Amino acid sequence: MNQEFNPDDFYERYAAYLAQKQSKTKESYLKNIRPFLTYLKKLSIVNPTYHDVERYFDDLINQPSQTHIMINDIDYDELSDQQRRALDQFRYKDRTIKSYRNMLNQFFKWLEREQLYENIVQRANNNIPVPHGHAKDALDIEDVEKLLAYLSAGNDTLVGKRDYAIVLLAVTTGLRTIELSRANFEDIQRRGMNTVIYVQGKGRREKDEFVIIPRKTKEVIRDYTNFRENQGYMINSDLAPLFASHGNRNKGGRMSTRSISRLISAAYEAVGIHSSKITPHSLRHTAATLSLINGGNLRETQKMLRHSSVRTTEIYAQDLNEDLNTSSQLIEDLIDQSKILKMDEVLSKKPESE
Repeated sequence: MNQEFNPDDFYERYAAYLAQKQSKTKESYLKNIRPFLTYLKKLSIVNPTYHDVERYFDDLINQPSQTHIMINDIDYDELSDQQRRALDQFRYKDRTIKSYRNMLNQFFKWLEREQLYENIVQRANNNIPVPHGHAKDALDIEDVEKLLAYLSAGNDTLVGKRDYAIVLLAVTTGLRTIELSRANFEDIQRRGMNTVIYVQGKGRREKDEFVIIPRKTKEVIRDYTNFRENQGYMINSDLAPLFASHGNRNKGGRMSTRSISRLISAAYEAVGIHSSKITPHSLRHTAATLSLINGGNLRETQKMLRHSSVRTTEIYAQDLNEDLNTSSQLIEDLIDQSKILKMDEVLSKKPESE
C-alpha cells in the first residue's frame, strides 16, 4: 500500500468517485473532509497518522476559535471588534464535529480500499461528543393544539378528514412522511388488545415493524376511510393506500412524500407556525418530546420511533414488551389534558354571579 499522502491527488480522485452519487451527497462529503486537509497543510504534516487525527478533533473541540481561524485562513487583525468577539465565543456544534469524523472516515476507508493509504481515522480514539437533540425543533403542546384544532375544524370534507388523520397519526406515533406515504389500508391490524400500523422502517424492505395507534387517532383514521369509501374513492383492495390523493391528476392513488410534506407545511402556515427549524419531520420529533414529558419511558419512546441504536434516543432503560408500549396513547392523553386545564382556567376567571 502506498503510504505517501497526496492530499490534492487523493481529493480529486475521491471527488471523481463521488461524482456517480447524488450531487448533494458529493458536496456534503467533500465539504466535511476539506477542513482536515487544510489543517494538515497549515501544520506542514506530510504523512498523517492516527495521532494527527486525534489532535485535529481535540483542537476542534478544545480550541475551536483558533482552529477555525487556521483552517479558514482568517486574518484576525483585519476583523472588527464585533467579529472578534463573535469569533472568540465560536464553538463547533457536536453535530458538525460528528459529521466531520463520519465523512473523514468514509474518505480514508475509500483510500484504504483503493490501497492508497491506511484508514487512520478508524484507528484514532473516538472522543467526539455525541450530538444531543435534533437539527430541527419540535412543536410545543400549544402549537400542537392549535394545529389539530385547525385541522379538526375543516374535518367535514374528504380532504379535510384525510389531512387531519395524517397529522394526528404523525404526531401521536412519530411516523416519517415516507412511512405515511407507503402505508396501505391492510397495514392497520389488531394485535392483542391494540390496534397497530405495520410500517416499512427506514432502510428496510419489509413491513416488519409496528406502532400502536391510540384510540382517538384510530377513530379519526376510520372516519376518513369510511367517508372515502362512501364517496366511492376507496379501492376495494387491501393494498389500497391508506392515505389517497384526491386531486384530479391522481385521484385515489398513493400520496407522495412531497404531497404529504406540502399539506403539513400548509397547515403550519395556516395557524401561524413560522420557523425554519419547524418542518414536516418536526412532527416526529414532537411525538418523542411529548411522550417523554408526559411520563413516557425512554425505552418505550425508542421503540415507538424504531431507532436501531439506543444511542439515537439516548436510551438506558431496559427493554419493554412492544405490546405494552403506551407512548402514542400518552401523547394523545397529554393533548386532551391540556385542553381540560385550559377550560378550567377560563371557568376560574369567570366572575361570580351576584
